[in-house]
Amino acid sequence: MEFCGNCGAQVPEGANVCPGCGAGIGQAQAPAYQAPDAVVVDEAQDANDNKLMGILGYLFFFVPLITGDAKKSPFVKFWTNQGMILWALSIAYSVVSSVLRFIFGLIFRSGGIYGIISMLLGLLYLAVAVFAVIGLISVVQGKKKELPIIGNFDLIKLIIK
Repeated sequence: MEFCGNCGAQVPEGANVCPGCGAGIGQAQAPAYQAPDAVVVDEAQDANDNKLMGILGYLFFFVPLITGDAKKSPFVKFWTNQGMILWALSIAYSVVSSVLRFIFGLIFRSGGIYGIISMLLGLLYLAVAVFAVIGLISVVQGKKKELPIIGNFDLIKLIIK
């Protein structure tokens, strides 16, 4: 016994047309019902179910990218992105800070001005640490709260399509 590819009804042997919907048998037909592309996700449930992976994504952004969890959960994807932003900021700060310390070390060989500049650069890195703590608190609470100033960038779209 055959079944209609369009509606799923049983089709008698030798029939050319489905008795249920009238579709031709053996012809490629699009199903009458197609599931929507975007699945509606309850954000609170998603955050609750994926909190550990969200924390891992924030602290070690590559873990959800390797496991594929960043594609499955909007919560994990969000915090993986925030972790990538924080990581990129930290790397950029380290490079710029090293270059500035080198340049100012050559210009101001004495410890006074160079010490003040180093202290100011150290205080600037404190902002990165504050952003990290703010994000960690939010992910543990199960909230999708962007990091201040830097959180609105979307780096993960470059990796996940």
